[in-house]
Amino acid sequence: MENRCKLCHRKKRENSEYCPYHGKAFDNLREAFERWKRAFDIDWDDYLRQIAENTETGEWARDVAESLM
Repeated sequence: MENRCKLCHRKKRENSEYCPYHGKAFDNLREAFERWKRAFDIDWDDYLRQIAENTETGEWARDVAESLM
């Protein structure tokens, strides 16, 4: 299943481990981390933990955060 997202059955986007949905969530998580890091003096692991535990986090972002922890 090398052409499939590592988190779901969907086809991977080009040059990514993720489908378009999980890939966009990963991109958004990575971009938002820089803002969180400056605002809260937080490291990547704590950031992912907070994202995964937040009830307002969307399904795609939660999937990605949990897989990266």
